[in-house]
Amino acid sequence: MASPHVAGVAALIISEHGGNISVQQLERELKARAENTSGGGNSSDVGHGRVSSGH
Repeated sequence: MASPHVAGVAALIISEHGGNISVQQLERELKARAENTSGGGNSSDVGHGRVSSGH
C-alpha cells in the first residue's frame, strides 16, 4: 500500500512546482521529505522512511 501514498505525495510535489520538475528533482524531494522511522537513515526494511507531503 505504499505505492499509492508515494504517488499522491509525488503529485502534490509536482503541483507545487507547476508541473515543471525533473524526475531527479522529484526523487530528491521525496527523500528529503521522508520521515525517518528506522532511527538511522536508510534501511532495507523502510528505505528512507515514511513518505510525507511536508504539510
